[in-house]
Amino acid sequence: MSFELEGKINPAGTMYLGLIDMLIDLFKGSGVSNVEVNFISYRMDDKGQILLEDGQDVVEIRPFAIGGLSTKIREELKKEYDSTGHLISLIVFWSDRALPPPGLGLLKLGTPRGNGSKVSDLTPIEKQALGDYLNRLTKSL
Repeated sequence: MSFELEGKINPAGTMYLGLIDMLIDLFKGSGVSNVEVNFISYRMDDKGQILLEDGQDVVEIRPFAIGGLSTKIREELKKEYDSTGHLISLIVFWSDRALPPPGLGLLKLGTPRGNGSKVSDLTPIEKQALGDYLNRLTKSL
């Protein structure tokens, strides 16, 4: 499966719309399941500054599981997207029976840190998000 936005940086203010377009295309696949949108961002303090612990930036991964794209889910995704302070990465994971084993799909949407659709394209924090996703997936089976 290929996506129009794959490999492209989204112009400012269009990432949410790109996410929705990508999810619409994704849900057209009959073997797609366990879709999860992961918002990876810096944790912010009460003043809107990046929170530091022991001199290091604090990063949080907020997974958002979806089973379709109803109006309610789109609104909830928009709310989650809008509440993200300083987005580092926006990555979608899913299972797909049409893909070769292990049947895992991923797409990193065009953030300033890059984009791609291979595990080798992922940063360490994105690989952590992938590991967390696989752990949740294994527990649900």
